[in-house]
Amino acid sequence: MTDMNSIKNLAFDLNAGKQSFDVEGKTFGRSDAVDALRQKLIEANGGNSTIDYKNLRRNKVEIFEIIEELVPTIVKEGLTGSEFFMNYVDYRNLALGDQNQFVIPDNSVFVVSELADGIATPRRQRIGSYTMKSVNTYNHIIRMYDEFSRFMAGRIDWNDLVNKVSQAFQRDIWDTIYSTFIGITSTTTGMSDTYIKTGSWAEETLMSLLEHVEAATGEQPAIFGTGTALRKAVSSVVSNEAKTSLFNTGFYGKFYGYPEFKIPQVHTIGTDTFKLSDNVLHVVAGNQKFVKFVTEGTDTIIEKDYTSNADMSIEYMMREKYGCAAMFSGKSYGKYTIS
Repeated sequence: MTDMNSIKNLAFDLNAGKQSFDVEGKTFGRSDAVDALRQKLIEANGGNSTIDYKNLRRNKVEIFEIIEELVPTIVKEGLTGSEFFMNYVDYRNLALGDQNQFVIPDNSVFVVSELADGIATPRRQRIGSYTMKSVNTYNHIIRMYDEFSRFMAGRIDWNDLVNKVSQAFQRDIWDTIYSTFIGITSTTTGMSDTYIKTGSWAEETLMSLLEHVEAATGEQPAIFGTGTALRKAVSSVVSNEAKTSLFNTGFYGKFYGYPEFKIPQVHTIGTDTFKLSDNVLHVVAGNQKFVKFVTEGTDTIIEKDYTSNADMSIEYMMREKYGCAAMFSGKSYGKYTIS
């Protein structure tokens, strides 16, 4: 019987970029390890060295368990490699038992009373309430066509097969997260015009926005935007340190003491058009993870029978369910759109 754990471990090691592999007591280089993996999957496919859809149909449950485990791991690792994702995206996997609920604290302020001597009954003040919010999740599906069959026939590398699926999900997840940014308006946040600004660049406008957020929360806010957007946040006095940061990172790093963080730009899927506006600056207080990203359930691969396609090609669809929302506590967010 084929050792599926050894297949999974070898598959993970190949995608981790290792160059030397130990398989059943034998050491392989990377090229030979790819062949060893293919042979093991052929064993799982009933020992057939050529593709036979009858055998693949009979053995595909074990085979596709590898991809179903491998792809989500690669996707998650690719996302957590981003400083922005690690620091400001609150990631939850409901398959691990988490609830699809986020607690948004109230931004209440207690008032200190002045009382004359002999009076011990100040006005009672209720502890601020909180809001429970959830993230709507939707199915996202990739159609893999006959890529797996090409791998089994030796016409495509294992990394190419898995990375095509993994990278497609990563692109779609970033697209989902960035669509959340684009949707932040005074209507969706309930913020007043004090916190949602539009107009030509003026450092006084950004400074006022920063100070309003800081005054409302008691925390120093930070500025987020694409590299191009952050370069527009230039102060009238540019220090040598700021010039060095601009040279090394592409943006100034600070605006009058307030830190700046770059949001990586991406293309809208299927185009060469940037997804995020290079004219928008986001102001967020503290270190809160204001982007809530939720995956729900487990990844599954669904087979579409070859008789359903006009060219009689076999097709596999990988499904993952996830969603994203921006959630802010009180007046902890501001947005400045530079016209």
